[in-house]
Amino acid sequence: MAYEREYEKLRGGVREIYRLKLEGYTDKNIAKYFGISIGAFQNAIEIDGVVKDTYDSAMEILCAKLMNVVMNRALGTDGATDKEGNPIPPDHNLAFRLLEKIDPRFRQKEEKRALITIEQVIREVSAKKGEVVEIDMATTEVKDG
Repeated sequence: MAYEREYEKLRGGVREIYRLKLEGYTDKNIAKYFGISIGAFQNAIEIDGVVKDTYDSAMEILCAKLMNVVMNRALGTDGATDKEGNPIPPDHNLAFRLLEKIDPRFRQKEEKRALITIEQVIREVSAKKGEVVEIDMATTEVKDG
């Protein structure tokens, strides 16, 4: 294996991977901490079960902590104050964006439109039949070709 030594370093340092990820370190910085390339680190996450499980567990906890911070800001329960010491109200925009992500009832519904003209349909049908089509605004004429 090309990255065998790097994998051994990471397997021996899974506690450090866990700690660093929980502290918000980027993958690049974690790789640098272990003295390996970012490619070797990302490859280890994909291939090595111990490293992957450790990394995924730390990411899950980090995401939960970040979600709590965002939720508290959205709800206005984070204790944030302005320059005068007045509580900052809930962030309605953030709250709505969170609802769009976590509750299907609030997701934006995308309109799906077919952008095709009648002329394009006639050309496609005619091309499949081997016919030549002339399109005029007043009349549409199909000629055998």
